Amino acid sequence: MKILYLGSFQENWSTETYIAKAFGRAGCEVVRLEEPAETHESIVQAAAETAPDLFLFAKARFRGANQGWPQAAEPVCQLLAAVRPHVDRVACWLFDLLAREFAPERFQWASTVAAACDLFALTDGHTAPQLPNALVVRQGAPDDVDKECEWDVEPRWDVLFLGTPYRERQLLVEALGRRFGDGFKHVNDCRGADLTRLVRSARICVGPHYPHLANYWSNRLYVVTAHGGLFAAPPVPGMQREGWRSGENFLALPLDPEQMAAKLEEYVNRYDRAQLQTIRRNACAHANGVCRYDDRVRELIAALAMDTSRRGAEPPSPATPAEVEPTALKGKTESATCKLKDGGNDFPARIST
Repeated sequence: MKILYLGSFQENWSTETYIAKAFGRAGCEVVRLEEPAETHESIVQAAAETAPDLFLFAKARFRGANQGWPQAAEPVCQLLAAVRPHVDRVACWLFDLLAREFAPERFQWASTVAAACDLFALTDGHTAPQLPNALVVRQGAPDDVDKECEWDVEPRWDVLFLGTPYRERQLLVEALGRRFGDGFKHVNDCRGADLTRLVRSARICVGPHYPHLANYWSNRLYVVTAHGGLFAAPPVPGMQREGWRSGENFLALPLDPEQMAAKLEEYVNRYDRAQLQTIRRNACAHANGVCRYDDRVRELIAALAMDTSRRGAEPPSPATPAEVEPTALKGKTESATCKLKDGGNDFPARIST
């Protein structure tokens, strides 16, 4: 398969870079177009010259379509109409939360652009059923993990928070600061080997309580666990389907920021280092075993091979969040065993929303 991919590839840690490399490992020929450098005309010319099987994009913020949501939808749709004579399929693979109740301007953009695509892949399983041609394809474990990094290091912090504390997330950061003092660390920009060392230096890496919608979670889950961090967050309906279970490969938290901080303190004080280390290793094995971008790319290729009339959004997951008290921690360490499945499925490893 030949793919003309319009995206952001300047950084080794961008989601589009991970995806392009995974397509390459799957035997596809990938021609990359760097969004900011391209125009409507140059993209159409590239499509005419390469005659790709697939034209793939995320936000398609080329010159002339960088007004933001939702204004950019019109020039994006004009571009898709212009490249169609030169390509077999047009697909979008987007990583943002698009929910109408979270960001109505994003939902408006997505509704317009999705109708112009053969396939609209998104990580937001909450919104997918509301969009045409939509399919849930999650983000994955990043490629830049330092596999030689030591596992059993002396913790420097009790709790680590990665990313930007916008809106209600600031309440969580403040609650953690009050509860843990110098035992709390907040970091916003860290990649590669530095990130591997960082997450393994904290007892627990906490995920945000906001936004919280069924079938949506950011790639923070995959970034933290793939690098070897112990992830704790409020469970989301849909996570269990992908094999994430509290006490096996992550720790469940309540939704209220103060209650989250209190539960984290209980985990830190009540359970010994060996027990937490078992869950940490289980999570790393799961993320790097069945949640890789290689797995996600195979999902997208399979979806493109399906008849268009059969393609649709991932069915809603039953609302069965993992129990807040991790059962594996109630007994011996050995009870927290890794149970892998045969399938898979704002830092991009910048963490998305």
